[in-house]
Amino acid sequence: MAASTIQNIHRIGEKSLYDKDMDFVENLILSRMNQRDKEIQYIIYNKYINDLESYWIVLRNYIDSSNIEIDIKNRPTIFKNPEYSTEIIELEKNLLEIRSKWDIYDDFFKKRIIELNKNFEFGSIYNDPYVTDIMGILSLFDLIGSLFCLNIPHWNIFFRTGLNYRNYKDYSHNEYPLTNEEGLFGINTWLYAFFNDILIVGIPNRVQSFDLETKCSGEFIRHDMGHNKNYLRYKKSKSKDIYYKLLNDKNLSRLQKELHILIMWIIIHEFPRVNYDTNPKLFFNSNLRKKGALIQDFADDFNKFKKFSYTHENIQSFLKFKDDSIVYINISDKNITIENFETVIRQTPPILSDSDDQIIAYLLAIWYSFNYIRTYFF
Repeated sequence: MAASTIQNIHRIGEKSLYDKDMDFVENLILSRMNQRDKEIQYIIYNKYINDLESYWIVLRNYIDSSNIEIDIKNRPTIFKNPEYSTEIIELEKNLLEIRSKWDIYDDFFKKRIIELNKNFEFGSIYNDPYVTDIMGILSLFDLIGSLFCLNIPHWNIFFRTGLNYRNYKDYSHNEYPLTNEEGLFGINTWLYAFFNDILIVGIPNRVQSFDLETKCSGEFIRHDMGHNKNYLRYKKSKSKDIYYKLLNDKNLSRLQKELHILIMWIIIHEFPRVNYDTNPKLFFNSNLRKKGALIQDFADDFNKFKKFSYTHENIQSFLKFKDDSIVYINISDKNITIENFETVIRQTPPILSDSDDQIIAYLLAIWYSFNYIRTYFF
């Protein structure tokens, strides 16, 4: 219904995976813009309540199953949290406690669902009627994530009244759970939410991989929340203008839009203090070793982008960017120089290691996008 009025102008389209979960985020934005629209409020609220109940069942089945015992013995690091021991004996002890006190957790959870329903219909001290209590809902997803990680919640929460559990953690008012079971978001969907003052928190209902690590649900949630704290002072105006111009640029193909959108997301997500109007040297001087996980996660994307980033013009422009720009690449082959760089990276069969090839593809894609945006939008 209403979502159709804002559709397409912010989508890459052509079934791009970067638009994953866009329908849901469009409805989130509409719900924030139209808090008195009962229909859109019901859509958001019912989805979250249904997902809470569904996630709770998945959690219960995992806690009761032999799978969690196998995970404890074979891969205890998925439960790692700085606040808790990862010793197998401690994890087994926490599992036994959660199992023995499940009825208490279950009663708490069900009461909070009832109270959320009541407050949605009649209002509360936090919200008017028919306004979804996002912080209250996020706190319950956070509880689910903690239990997935075998973290014993602070017992005080079970003796508080109402939805004060949400005060147990410090959430941002514009953090919204993304409850698509896996917790992973579309890159363009994340940006569209971000530019409309929504910070996505992925909520997986399973063990999930991210940043080349495999972790329990609660660790994934904390990872997203940790990133979100970096965006509170980000100046969006220029990037937001560029974002919409890119997506509405009829001269760009789907692949080119995906390239620019991915680079924009990397800049905001990983380097929130760097923007398009800053000196690009600040960006390229960043320690690439710390971005190894990101580079590997998107290696397939950067490989596809070579169609644009590996042109002679882009490579030479990058090399002229600074006489010793080769040091930014940090490649292991010491025989590569600025003079033979283009020949080496094009060689067939390849002579570079996979990691070197991935780093070069990453840097050249960034340079291509930087140049395009600084040329056409400044």
